[in-house]
Amino acid sequence: MLNNRTRLNIQILITIFCVIIPILSSFFMTSYFVKNATNKLVSDFFRQTKQDMIKIKHEGNELVFLQKQLNFSYGMLQEEPVNSKNLGTRLEELNKIGLSFFKFRFFDAKANPVTLAEKDESLKTVTHKIFSSLVESETNSNSTQIVKNKAYFSAFLGSINPVDFLLRKSELIQANIKGKPGYFYWNTFYSSDSEKTFLGGMLAWCEEKDIPLNFSMRLVLDKQNLIAPSNKQWGIINLTDLASSYPKTIKKNINLNLKNIRNSVGKMAESGISKAVTNNYMINAGFLDDDKLIYCIALKDEKDIYEFKLFFQIILLTISIFFLKGLLFKEIKVEMSEYTVLLFTFPVLLFLLFGFSYLELDKDSRMKQIVENLSDSIDEVDDGYKIAVLALEKKYLKLGLSNDLFELNTKEIADLSEQLKKQKFLDRLYVFDKSGGLKYSFPSKGSGDIVKQFLKPAAMKIYSEQLDSELSFASKIQHALVQNMTKAYTEGLEEGKDLLKPFEKFQKISEFWLTNKRYYVFSTFIGDKKTRDPLLAIIWTRTAGFSDDYLQQKIQFTLKKGLMNNEVDFIMLSKEDSAMPYPIEYSKYRFPKDLKLKILQNDSRQQLITQIGGENYMILASPLKEIPEQILFALTPIKKYEDEYKCLWYAILLNGISMFLGAFAMYLVTEKN
Repeated sequence: MLNNRTRLNIQILITIFCVIIPILSSFFMTSYFVKNATNKLVSDFFRQTKQDMIKIKHEGNELVFLQKQLNFSYGMLQEEPVNSKNLGTRLEELNKIGLSFFKFRFFDAKANPVTLAEKDESLKTVTHKIFSSLVESETNSNSTQIVKNKAYFSAFLGSINPVDFLLRKSELIQANIKGKPGYFYWNTFYSSDSEKTFLGGMLAWCEEKDIPLNFSMRLVLDKQNLIAPSNKQWGIINLTDLASSYPKTIKKNINLNLKNIRNSVGKMAESGISKAVTNNYMINAGFLDDDKLIYCIALKDEKDIYEFKLFFQIILLTISIFFLKGLLFKEIKVEMSEYTVLLFTFPVLLFLLFGFSYLELDKDSRMKQIVENLSDSIDEVDDGYKIAVLALEKKYLKLGLSNDLFELNTKEIADLSEQLKKQKFLDRLYVFDKSGGLKYSFPSKGSGDIVKQFLKPAAMKIYSEQLDSELSFASKIQHALVQNMTKAYTEGLEEGKDLLKPFEKFQKISEFWLTNKRYYVFSTFIGDKKTRDPLLAIIWTRTAGFSDDYLQQKIQFTLKKGLMNNEVDFIMLSKEDSAMPYPIEYSKYRFPKDLKLKILQNDSRQQLITQIGGENYMILASPLKEIPEQILFALTPIKKYEDEYKCLWYAILLNGISMFLGAFAMYLVTEKN
């Protein structure tokens, strides 16, 4: 028999090992599992919304959405005879579904225009020439008409090769409609029988400026919100003009208004982040423009998770209380043998096996999640570059409003240009008159005679397309200019490139390669063309300086915030052989060069865990789509994940030891009894 003191000591040991330690470690593990479940809820939201956002951006793209609508409309028209009555009815239906900004031309089986009552018949000759040329090439494999009418194609649709239009039937093609950015579409009707007789066709075109604001995106978002749960909302937020945001009303369950969302998304944009989690909400946002973002906001519904945690802890406490009551206030009469203790070790070992196995799986899942977060961070920087280019475009447009530029106040222009050059926004600036005469250039020396000579026909082409009347459509002067200049300067470009092609997009930044270097070119008129002939400004910027400055600003921004707030840092490294990483402090480590070598060999993302400053970091290195000259590294410390892993590892081990020692203590009590 055990004396009271010994029994009390054993009861205390059993209480510690069988009740207190298991309860504390179980509470810790439960909190860990709840945290994991919450993290999974958040990561699943961001993963799903990222996929949905890619889909929405694709389907809401004007080119994709409008092409889909036109092909659907074409299918409807194909089902009926081609005549004025049927086409007029269908055209009204097209206008009702929102395609009234398109201009349509229909043609009969002889490729002659079909006249529709009370419809705009302007450009009838031009569109007839274009359609008949395309149809003849398609039906008779005869390109005579296309060659003969190439001037009409060039004047109406820009310098795209007519053969490209022929090959892209039923596609919506980006073109310069009378010198303005727009879209062009054509298709033909054939009989459904085996002979496939030609019955007619259609043309459709529009200018970008005629498309209603957010037209395609609004319709796609309406569809997405219809299938989304009541605690989830998709929309577009305009940071500078709240009234143009969409939708105007937010779902009741979210309990926020448009201004609240604008404030939250605006803070995210200022901080350079696309994901945010608060106590109540999860927000994912992505730029569509430099001041317009698409967002998804959802309630962070953790009710089920915390109800499970509470239920588990109540059950655990209840069992512990009953066990403790029986242990302290009743005689222990359980008979145990050595074999019983050995038998008890089996579930203990099983618990340890499953516990450590889960821990390893969880560790792998955590590492994958870290890599995914780093990948998203790189994508944000890469996609953000397109927004930076759009912002640069707006800066150039403002430059075109400068009175100093129009009056050719050389000192003021030089000061402004020098300031823009320091900011990597401008390398060269040229001002031309309507005859192609160079009125001003910055810098005044060393601008390059070849470049000036090349820009003269480009300036004349822009003047012709932007200011001349529609009577110039029949002119072949532009075609001759293009041919002559292309032949003269082919050596400066890759073979087969159209030198004047980048200038098609008036008041839009275009990419341009010259002597194996990438440039941005931008053209805009300065002055009021209603009172006097405007001057033409052409801006020439080397992309390497602008893109490097963009990446360096992103890196400096994260450094200022600090890793504790941002958790992701960046390094950039040029693909050139002699390049050094930025920030330069990372040049003492091997990993930038090692990962760069692997990327140059495989052109794919590479990851690595290495020590920086005595601490383990997860590093992901990636080539960039928008800035192909650079490699971007995203890195984050993993110490807190390693610490959590160690704590849970010890908690599982301690639970197993406690279970075994508790059983052994009970054996001692029953043995002595």
